[in-house]
Amino acid sequence: MAYLMRGWLANNTKIEQQLTDEKKLYEFTDAFFLQGLIFGRWIQKTGALNRTNGYSIGDMIENPAYVIESILRDWLFVERNRRIDTSSSATKAVLDGTVNGRALTVKIDDYYKYAIWHNHSTGFKTYIAGYDGSTQEVILADADISGAMAAGDWVTITNIQGDNLIDTASFDVVGNTTNGTRDGYQLARYFTERESMRDIIDSICQDFHLFLTKSGMRYRLACLDRKSAVDGVFSNPLKQNGVPLLQVWLSPLDSLYSQYSFKHGVDGRYEMVCSPTGSTYGLGATYEGKCASAEMKYRQVGREYGKIYENIYNGMDSKPTTDTTMHRIAKSTIDFYTQLRAMVEYQGDFKNHIKYEVGDQVKINYPTLIPAGLNDWEYFLIYDKSIEAVNGIPTVRFRLIQI
Repeated sequence: MAYLMRGWLANNTKIEQQLTDEKKLYEFTDAFFLQGLIFGRWIQKTGALNRTNGYSIGDMIENPAYVIESILRDWLFVERNRRIDTSSSATKAVLDGTVNGRALTVKIDDYYKYAIWHNHSTGFKTYIAGYDGSTQEVILADADISGAMAAGDWVTITNIQGDNLIDTASFDVVGNTTNGTRDGYQLARYFTERESMRDIIDSICQDFHLFLTKSGMRYRLACLDRKSAVDGVFSNPLKQNGVPLLQVWLSPLDSLYSQYSFKHGVDGRYEMVCSPTGSTYGLGATYEGKCASAEMKYRQVGREYGKIYENIYNGMDSKPTTDTTMHRIAKSTIDFYTQLRAMVEYQGDFKNHIKYEVGDQVKINYPTLIPAGLNDWEYFLIYDKSIEAVNGIPTVRFRLIQI
């Protein structure tokens, strides 16, 4: 899918700069050699409101959607190495830098509200219920049960502004346990060296066919799968000198493959293959037929798609079966890469089109340019969006692919 965009992390200068900041690298912890982190308060609460997705505080984070959300909340939206300057009670602490020189960075009332407080000196964890920006006093939701919170304690605060910076609904559409598009998919990976958060998130998006984008201030998640209903219909492209600003073409032939090798597990120790003449681990005649179609119909003889899925393990000792995460991803990949798809560039007016984002899916109803059979019928996924000007008028340019 590389011809769609760089990896699967949508083009956005701010998000790339933020996620590649070398000061925000994952440090090694036992979590990286076992399974991972556990859910915190954010999986069940958005601010003071309940959030429903089938998961509870303390559950292991294995679903790729929530692994990405955890990276953002628990590793990106953070302030580390802070120290308490004064403490008047078991629920109050001032971090203004006057004593220990490690103050909180923002002086806006309630800026840290609902962020997670980690006191490393006492081992206590809770969420922040209030914050006085003028005095930089934090008010904790629960009293430090150690009874030992004091000036000089070392503190980390995570999930800062997380509820304002993450579109939780979009993550729950992908990850919820009822009908999430990636429900039941498991992510497991081990690390042998430091990696930036951007590289980690990009690899997860590639392996699980996800898009992470930023709309305004908020991160959104979407996936390649066709939705049950479209997000809207495009039917009125702008015109320049009477010509509709709408172009249609086919995806390139060199984006198709007739042979597949899916390696996964530690160092790619397990492999699932599929070709016109055979397959392994239950892919069977249906997917062998798709490979044969790509080879015969599009003359893609012997073109192989090979990838190591470093975020998919399938269990410590098991090889693929028809119910594993790798098996689902393999089928989705073969479906995508064995047929040509219509590609569209569409420019619409600002008022009616600014609401659409990368990852949204629409129909296009414009029969003079969209072929019969596709017009107002097929779903198109938005994979790129930009704001431009035509004759001095702000417009929205989209690039879309048939799903």
